This record gives sequence, structure tokens and C-alpha cells, in this order.
Amino acid sequence: MHHPKYIVILTLIFSAGLLISTPSQAQFGGLKKGLKNKLKRKKKKKTSTRTSTRTSRTSSRSNRGSAKMPKGMTAELAKEYKAFYKAKYELSANSWYHPTNANSKFMAEKLPTLKKLNYPALRKRMDEDRKKFPKLFEKYGYGNSASSAPSADLYWANNYAVKITAWEKQLANEEKYMPGAVQHWINQSENTKGPNKIQYAQDAIALANALLTIKPQNELLKEYKQEAQKSLDKSLTNFREYITSDFHKTHLKQVVIFSKGPKNMGKNSMGKPKFDVDESSIINTIIPGKPAHVIGFFAATNKQGGGVPSLVFNMTKVGEKYNKHAKNTQTMYFRAIDRGKLKDQAFYIFNLFPDPKIQYKSHIAYIPHLNFTKYLLQQVPGKYNIEFTWGRNNPMAKGSFTLDLSMENRKKLKEYYNQLMATKIAAVTMPGSGNCVDQAHKVVNKDHLNKYGKRLKLVFHGPGGKIMKPWPNNHQVEWYTAQGYGAFEKDGKVEIIHLEFRRAPTATRWKWHSIGKTGGHLNMQTTNGGIKPEMLNFGYEMKKANVNKCSPWL
Repeated sequence: MHHPKYIVILTLIFSAGLLISTPSQAQFGGLKKGLKNKLKRKKKKKTSTRTSTRTSRTSSRSNRGSAKMPKGMTAELAKEYKAFYKAKYELSANSWYHPTNANSKFMAEKLPTLKKLNYPALRKRMDEDRKKFPKLFEKYGYGNSASSAPSADLYWANNYAVKITAWEKQLANEEKYMPGAVQHWINQSENTKGPNKIQYAQDAIALANALLTIKPQNELLKEYKQEAQKSLDKSLTNFREYITSDFHKTHLKQVVIFSKGPKNMGKNSMGKPKFDVDESSIINTIIPGKPAHVIGFFAATNKQGGGVPSLVFNMTKVGEKYNKHAKNTQTMYFRAIDRGKLKDQAFYIFNLFPDPKIQYKSHIAYIPHLNFTKYLLQQVPGKYNIEFTWGRNNPMAKGSFTLDLSMENRKKLKEYYNQLMATKIAAVTMPGSGNCVDQAHKVVNKDHLNKYGKRLKLVFHGPGGKIMKPWPNNHQVEWYTAQGYGAFEKDGKVEIIHLEFRRAPTATRWKWHSIGKTGGHLNMQTTNGGIKPEMLNFGYEMKKANVNKCSPWL
């Protein structure tokens, strides 16, 4: 379809035939093309003008919201103001420096942030900015006094300046409570005999330091800080026999990971464990399959903390929101004869990834390492933030790290798992400390066990018990019970199965009754079920040559 203007122009041309000569077909074609191009240019020009106008308007609106920031007012300043507000003003809404509100949880979670902030320097920076830009700071906040609306960064800087100013007024009224908050933790330390004695003294010092960054001229705060230090020194003196090294003393209640294990292990003059660490081997990023000695330096003994601690860890993929409830717990392996020694120490050491050929005294000792490795293999590849805590009910030490579970690292970790599992299988023996004599002759119905494979050996192991008759004869024994293990060969593999036996009071031989729970040794508790030691069918796989070997499992 021809453009209307094009038709009008052609009409005028033909009606003016007396003034101009009639064009030839070729000339007419050229004329038509020229007029068409001219109309296109006009249309393009109009469109361009409208677009330019819109762009100009948009640019104008944009400029009003993102005006160039004055020199000195940078995005970094906005971040400083915001960080300060978040860490101090927001927290002060709950008067965390008040004696009745201050708590060790705040110390653990918020103090690191407070330590990084330099309030006097920030206060000085604000004063300088206020002098440089009086219009913007006229009301300690942004208004309409600027030539154009400030950028988002400048807006937030001033927005938080308003909040900080309000917070400072609140502090002026509540400064009198601050020394009391420090004194509160000093008293807690002096009156506590448990594992928190040192922690409370450290909390008092930490709180004093935090408050002195806000009120550096408060003399009473300075005095109480000195008292808190004396309380800490006294506590450390009383605890000195359990301090393993100078590094331990400066890293109380912290988890530190080393690529190399402790060295120069021995005993101090009081007969307690001591050892040195290679600080050059400290690692912050864990590479699965590589040595990672997770050492907790405690401020109390394991006995004071409730016993041998479990290893609790929380993994969150980098970039995702931290979930404090997603905790996993791995019980540590220890032999019964070592329980007393472990309770009397103020540290715990666990290498996440030992040499896959390491020789432990019991195959159960491999399970915590295998469980942790298996858990990692269930996660999607990527980089993770991981927090370790020694102690489930009474946290003894804590530390945060990064774990690199790349595709390549995960592939290598699978190989590591298989190697460590092979070592574990080769370490499985019959339980006990005897000579592993076959006791199948004591079992009446031993042939009933043939469904589990060729019977290689039966041994009785573990404490027995009684099952009483129902009331009113509940004073009479109905069955005596016993625990045992059987080694069976099937499909070219050997497994050891936990068995339960019963015997009537008048009988001299036992009856096999049921299969017991071979597993359950050091299961890992996770938020989505758990990790159990690998079983063959009903029990642990073992080498046939080990059927004639006995050694304690726990």
C-alpha cells in the first residue's frame, strides 16, 4: 500500500502537467524511489526525535537518583555507616551492654564484627563529612538541600548517620550501665567452678574492649577491664596443668585445623599431656582426602564438659543462607580403657582424612572417618562453608572453615573412601581378647544358622541377662540370655553377624534366638536421617584369615 503523502505529491505533479514535461517510465521510477526515500528519512527523523526525548527524560530521572557523589562520600563510606549501624545501633536496641542482657552467645556471635569496626575513626570521618557537606548533613540526614537527589549509596550513608546520631543520644543515657555489664561477667567467672570459668573472664574482657571502642574515656570501664584480666590470669593459673602449649593458651575454645599432626607429644611436669603444633601448617580450606587434623583447644577438661566430646559440624554451600539447625553429629571412637585418660584432658584431636593405609587397633576406629567421607560424597559438588564444634550439649570449642568439594576433589574422595574401606575390612576380627575358640558345640540349634552361609565360627561375647516370667511369677527366671557373634562365608565373602541366644534355667545348652544389631557403632546423626557403617548383609565384612583372630572392638 502506498503512503497517503506519496499519493498527494504524485497528484500534484500530474496536475501540473502544463508546467513540467511528462516523465518517461524510467524517470517516473526514479522519482518514485526518491520520494519514497525522502519520506523514510522524515519518518526516521521523527522517531529519532521522540526516542531522544524519551532518553533525555529517562536520563534526567536517572540522574536525579544517581547524582555523582561528592568527593569523600563513597560507596565504602555507606558500607562503613551501615556496618556500624548493624553491629552497634541495632544491637543496642536490646541494650546488649546492660548487665541483665549481656550474654556469652552475643560474645561468640557478634564480638568479631564489633572488633573489626573502629568507632572513633568512624566518628571522626562523620564529623569531617559533616563539615565538607553541611547541606547534606544539615539535619544529620539527606533532604532537599542538595542540587539533585543523592545516589543510593549517599542516601544510605546519611540514613544510617541519622540512626547513629539517635543511638549516640541513647548511649549518653545508658553509659552508666556499661561498667556493670563487665562486672557481671567478672562475678560469673569468680563464682563458677565449671568449664565456663575461663570463658566468663574472657567475655568480661571482650565486652570491656567492645564498650571502650564506643566510650574510650570511661575510666570505670578501664578499671573493670583490668579486673577481668586478673580474673582470667587467675583462672589460667589454676588451669595451667591442662594447657598443652602456648598456642593452646592463646586459642582457648577455638577449633584450629592443621595439615600436620601434633609433634613432641609428651607430659608436662604435672603429668598431663602436652604437645606442640606447627603453625605454618594451619589450613582454612579443607581439601577432601587430604590430612586435616581438627584440634579443639578447650578451656575445661572433657570431664567438666560432660565426657568425651562428639564432633558437630554444619555445612552450607557458599552463597546460600546459613542454617544453624542443619547440624550433624559424629561420635568419636575410643576404647573403654582410654575413657579415664580422655576425660582428664582439655583438648581433642581428630584427623578427618588419615592415611588410607593407617593401622588402627580396632576396625571400629575407622568408622568416624568413613562416615564423614560418605556424608561428603552425598553432597553436590561445590564450595562449602563448614563450622566445626567440639561438644554436642556443652560446646567446648568452635571454628569456621571452607571445604572445596569440586568435581575433581569429589572423584578423588571416592577413591580415598574405597581405599580406607578396604583397610577397615582387613582389620575386622572376632571380638574379645581370648583365643577365639569355636563354641558352636554349646548351641543346640546351630544348624538353623546355615541360611546365613557356611558357618566358620561361633563365639559367645558380651554380658548376659535374664528375662523374668510374667506376673505373678515375675520373681522367677524364664530365660537366661547371652550375646555372641558368628562368622559366615557366602558368595565368596565372609561376614561377622551379631547373634542373640537364650537358655532355659534347667537347660545346659543354648538356643540361637535372633540376629542382634551388629551396626550402631558410632552412627553419624544428620538432619536427614543419618550415616551408618557399611554392612555386607547382616554384619561387617571381614577377611577369612581373620576368623581365628580376636581383639577388642571397643
